[in-house]
Amino acid sequence: MECADPVKVDGIMKDATTIFTRLASSEGRGDQRDVFSAGYSPAHTLLLASPRTGRTHQIRRHLAGLGHPVLGDTAHGDSKVNRYWRERGGLDRLALHCL
Repeated sequence: MECADPVKVDGIMKDATTIFTRLASSEGRGDQRDVFSAGYSPAHTLLLASPRTGRTHQIRRHLAGLGHPVLGDTAHGDSKVNRYWRERGGLDRLALHCL
């Protein structure tokens, strides 16, 4: 999938294109709107993100704009999901890694 939404850098809109490739995913269980409901297991996806134009922080902005923020992203992420992963999964940092 390609995302070509421009991002604001120092108050100026800049072209930004990122190619996303899904490597693995889980559908999750339970009420996906309530991370602390009984039987909840979050949906999650492992992606390969390849920025084609723009800057590296556009990955976080593009994913948040698509409704799929990076786990542990305090600026653009979902605080309830981040709390779930911190408390139940031990994730205490941004789950974004460079390969």
